[in-house]
Amino acid sequence: MKLLISAYACEPNKGSEPEVGWRYALKSSKLFDEVIVVTRANNKDAIENEVECLNIFNLKFIYFDLPDWLKRVKKYIGVQLYAYLWECFLFFFLKKNYCKAEFDVVQRVTFVSYRFPSFIWYFGKKFIFGPIAGGERYPLNFLKVLTIKAALKEILRGVVQRMAVFDPLVRLTLSKADEIIAVTEETKTILPRVHWHKTRVEPAISIDINDFEIKSEVKAKSQGVINLLYIGRLLEWKGLMLTLMTLNRLDSKLNYVFNIVGDGPDLKVFEKYVAKHKLNVNFFSSVKRSELSSFYTSHDAFVFPSLHDSGGMVVLEAKAHGLKVITSSFGGPKQFLENADTLIKSTSVNEFIEELSEAISKN
Repeated sequence: MKLLISAYACEPNKGSEPEVGWRYALKSSKLFDEVIVVTRANNKDAIENEVECLNIFNLKFIYFDLPDWLKRVKKYIGVQLYAYLWECFLFFFLKKNYCKAEFDVVQRVTFVSYRFPSFIWYFGKKFIFGPIAGGERYPLNFLKVLTIKAALKEILRGVVQRMAVFDPLVRLTLSKADEIIAVTEETKTILPRVHWHKTRVEPAISIDINDFEIKSEVKAKSQGVINLLYIGRLLEWKGLMLTLMTLNRLDSKLNYVFNIVGDGPDLKVFEKYVAKHKLNVNFFSSVKRSELSSFYTSHDAFVFPSLHDSGGMVVLEAKAHGLKVITSSFGGPKQFLENADTLIKSTSVNEFIEELSEAISKN
């Protein structure tokens, strides 16, 4: 049995989208006799080194990139359009090397989004489209906690979210799919109803606890202090401002430390709010994924009130380290919660902050 995977993002030990592509490749190598993954060349060294270390002989990677002039203008046209074009031109690259229906199964894995078409179906007897995400939604009243720039981006996202299902190339991809994997129910229901019968809901992410360097000695937590943690990209839609607003309300009533690990374009927005309200918040730049255990094991709760995450690998990592999670009911992270965790279900900002305040105070 031969499998061909298209994975725009694929890299070991990276987390997020690249990790999804990599883990699907590894998982598939145990199920098929031959697996060929086509991805971009910028991660070639990391991929080849890891494959050699793992001694996987039935897993082969081939590399395709857009012309150099398109790579040079990538920062101007944006990653989304660049990835869209990559999916389109990939067909012509593959057609030079493979015949129609040459593979038993073909699968488009990353980007994990229904908004990107795929033509890999041409080369397989069976076409799996997914995992796909992007249909996650939240109440519009939450836009008021964002800056004007971020709110406009979210409004644009909502427009694109609805319009993408009318893209003729996306519609062709959906119609050619024998099976569709949606990572959340919200994504399934945003697709045309005619495709629901062949769509199953299944998380895209998984982790291996062996990826982390867990010390035998757990760092002692400060007595009488609630130690809160966030790890991830610093983006406004990740809900960090909701946490900061909550801490601002609780500040005089609560002895806490909130540590934020990561970087991103909205760092200054959060730093400005923290400085203005004199919150006990520390910012740490990104660290290697394997070194995150010292953070996970030294805190009381992981706070992740994202507005539209499709999965949230950091939630799984926190759970794997025994850390309690507080998250919103929007998107995919809620599917990983257990009894000790807290799901914030409120659909208005004020009620959400009240519920988050109560959840934090209980730790």
